[in-house]
Order: sequence, then C-alpha cells, then structure tokens
Amino acid sequence: MSAAVDPIVKWVGGKRKLLNELVSRLPNSYVHYYELFAGGVALRLALPPVRYAVISDANHNLINTYSWVVTDCHAVERQLNILNDEFLTGNAAVQSGMYYRVRAEFNNDAQAWDDGAHQAARFIFLNKVGYNGLYRESGNGFNVPIGDNRKPLIVPPNLHEFKSAIATTTLMHGDFRQFITQPMGGDLVYCDPPYDGTFTGYTAKGFTKCDLADLAKACRLFDARDVFYGFK
Repeated sequence: MSAAVDPIVKWVGGKRKLLNELVSRLPNSYVHYYELFAGGVALRLALPPVRYAVISDANHNLINTYSWVVTDCHAVERQLNILNDEFLTGNAAVQSGMYYRVRAEFNNDAQAWDDGAHQAARFIFLNKVGYNGLYRESGNGFNVPIGDNRKPLIVPPNLHEFKSAIATTTLMHGDFRQFITQPMGGDLVYCDPPYDGTFTGYTAKGFTKCDLADLAKACRLFDARDVFYGFK
C-alpha cells in the first residue's frame, strides 16, 4: 500500500482504520478504478495512481468541495483561514452564532455554488465544527447542530497534499446508477454504500432498500463483464 494521504473531511462509515485489510483484498492489477460512493475517499487516497480513476457520489456538495479544492486550493484555504480566525477568537456564544450563520449561508447557496471556493470552505468548516463531524441533510439542507469542540482543527494541514492526490481523478456527481455501465473487463469498482438499518442521511433522498437491491443487480452486471468489484 502506498503512503496514504488522509481525507480532509470526516465521514460516517469512513474506512481509514480498515485500509490495510481492504488493500490486501484488491486484485494485483486492474485497468481503471471506480468508486461509486465517495465519502472521505480514504481507499482512493491509499492506492497508487492509475491511468483513469472516477470518484462519484450522490452528494453534490461533497463532490463540488473536492472539485474546488482541486481547481483552486489556495482560494479554499484562504476562505478557511478567515472562518478559522473568526471562530477561534470568539467565546462560546459568538462561536455558536457564527456556526449557525455559516450553516444558513451554506444552505442558501447550496444549489448555486457560484462562489465555489467560499462554499467549499463552508462545507469543510461545518464538517469540522458540526457535531461529531456528521454530514446530514433534510429537505431544508444541511441540519447538523454545532459540536462540543471549541478549538477544532478547521483548516486541514494536508489540503494541498489531498489536492495533488486526487488531481488526476475524475470527480462526478450523481446517483450510482448513472455510472454502472462504464466499468469494463479488468476494471475495479469499489462500493461502500449506506447499509440498511444504519445512517443514510448523506442526502435528503437517503438510501433505501430498493437502492441497495439495484446496486446488487449492478454487481451481477459487473460479473458478466468480468469487472472486479468489492463491498465494505
């Protein structure tokens, strides 16, 4: 396993602690790499570069954040430093007020992403300051309350390393069904979906038993095309 770059966001169900096991179960060689549920992309970060890699997720805010880190990492970092300085210099009441202000701004701009670097910084800030690093959406958008840590590490120290690690990866927003026809023989597909009976609020739509059944059908198609695939 190559030296893994750490994810820049915490994600429920992340696989950092299982990387050695996961990598040991992968084929020795494969042509292209697909990851249909991006999350923190810990496995992709632990793998050596491949000729073509695709990371997708139904959460457009997550994919847009990664895309802006790649597109203009310095601008995202500048916005994060502004948020960091404001948060860490306030008392508990000021911090709470700031968090809910940033959350409201994030939800108001969540569809537009016109100011992408600022919105990406808001996403990372909310992940670092929100309760337990949870990302959860309802019909009104991101709805996680502020966490208890009043001195969180808001600016990821490895932001530029992360950018370099995924710079050649194709980042795509969409339902996994949009991408299941792309992998061909010799390609590797990694699936880490939300599972029935666990947290599924990564998007307002959630992830249902029907979604899981459709993913199982997709894996049978992978079998028919001699595509390597793995679940965790």
